[in-house]
Amino acid sequence: MMKIPQVFRTCPRGGRPSVWRVLGVVLLCGVVAQVSLFAQAPEPTPLVASARHHVVFALDQTTSMDKLDPQRLRVEGIAKLLHGLDPTDEAGLILFDDAANGVRIAVPLAAVTDATTDAILREAGAAAGNGSPDLSDVLGAALSMAPGGSEQVISTVVLVTSARLKDGGDVEQAKDALRASAAAYAQAGVGLHVISLGPFSDHAQALASILRLRTSRSVVDTGNALPVAFAKALGQVQGHSQSPHVARLDPESETQSKTMLDEIVLVAPYTELLQIDLVSNADAAGIVPFAVGLMDPSGEVVQPTFAGHGNAFFRILWPMHGHWRYQVILDRKGKLTHQVITDNGLKIIHYCPSVVERGKDIDLHFGVLAPRGPVEFDTFAIRGVKYEFAGAEVTLVDPDDVSDTVVAELEGRRSPYTGEHVVTGWRGEKIGAYAVGIAIYVRRKGDAQGDLFVLRNPMPITIQVVDDRNRLPMVSLALAHPQPTDASPIPLLDTRDRPPQLVLEVEAREISVGMPSPYAVGRSVIARVEQGEGWELVGKDGSTRLTGQIELV
Repeated sequence: MMKIPQVFRTCPRGGRPSVWRVLGVVLLCGVVAQVSLFAQAPEPTPLVASARHHVVFALDQTTSMDKLDPQRLRVEGIAKLLHGLDPTDEAGLILFDDAANGVRIAVPLAAVTDATTDAILREAGAAAGNGSPDLSDVLGAALSMAPGGSEQVISTVVLVTSARLKDGGDVEQAKDALRASAAAYAQAGVGLHVISLGPFSDHAQALASILRLRTSRSVVDTGNALPVAFAKALGQVQGHSQSPHVARLDPESETQSKTMLDEIVLVAPYTELLQIDLVSNADAAGIVPFAVGLMDPSGEVVQPTFAGHGNAFFRILWPMHGHWRYQVILDRKGKLTHQVITDNGLKIIHYCPSVVERGKDIDLHFGVLAPRGPVEFDTFAIRGVKYEFAGAEVTLVDPDDVSDTVVAELEGRRSPYTGEHVVTGWRGEKIGAYAVGIAIYVRRKGDAQGDLFVLRNPMPITIQVVDDRNRLPMVSLALAHPQPTDASPIPLLDTRDRPPQLVLEVEAREISVGMPSPYAVGRSVIARVEQGEGWELVGKDGSTRLTGQIELV
């Protein structure tokens, strides 16, 4: 790893001049140009602090992979993903080539220690074989190795392949077979990210095309585009949903704002993790090199956790609170993908339905979950520091990639459920999947002009809009106790002066829907159970309503 000379510039931010020392780490080769300001800081995204990650890498070892990726950037991409995991996480590797060698477990699923990381990278860099692998077999083998996903475990398979159909193969038939294989992943709660490598990888592209989420697939022609493809996979592997930012930079530009990326990241007190991922694109000359510098609030320069071809990855545990700053300059004109992730022990919980009927109004409920449970009031404390909510937004991206952001006001649009917010009356007018992004803004209590910390939903949320009611999942009230004997309310006290306990049991009518959960994040169906002091019949049809105070259980 080479170093570039230090550059001292006076760069005012927010009207306060300060001197920043830029120490760059050259990726491939880089040059220093004039320092300038660019864009606004990307908004940090919280991870699921309590979740563990299980990742199975399924790597194509046919000779076409080396032809398309002679520098073996695929191995470098796997290394970066491994650097984003902890020893509490687990990873393994499957290799596959032709029918003779088939599919083999090169490294069993194990804790991400230095030994496991070294073994995976060593096996991933082994000599390639021949043939055209059957991706359905590969998917089955990888799924059998990956444990099922849950709220405590984020389980993902990352498949990298240049697979082509066998001579005379039919793409539509291949899609049908692969669709059945991929459906097993959804049933098991295991994420699948496919990187299709090569312009003629029709089998791999057929697999990528059937994946519902755009973030779960990357189709690239050569290995030079692999760094950006693995940057997309990073979010899915770690379980966060933020879309990376893209900056277009040109060190020779006459516009100072485009010569260099200069970003400020606000880190809250007691933040547990700061992670910054930087990746450049490629042009006709190859991957665009860049130089990068990261400075902590005390002015000290921090070195990357991982650096490679057009790639820099920082992972800082328990970062110092305050303003962090990173600066990037490209060697030549190009695009830079950058994303910032922070974990401060908070995450967003939501109760957005997974499937709705077109044109029907629905409410989107969401709130904040702290380590000790849901945040029920506007003011709350995290490790002795008091914060308050300052606003919330919900962004919905329709099937045509058109986005709309709805402001959820804290006053006047509050959910009837304690500690939650709501956007009322949303309706989907287009058939297909809507991506849902939730942002909640938090600040220090009483500091109305202070810095805003941003929380975003850690798991991807999608709402599938259908025009056939038969495609809606069924959730029904299965049982209620005690049963009323007539239309009168149930007495608040029984003959022993004890209040009766109203018990409601909810069941999902379809096994594929999944079990209802009050803290489900990005799961299939969320069922609410309301509890009151009693209930009464309100109609001749036997319909009921709760009486007394309502709470969520």
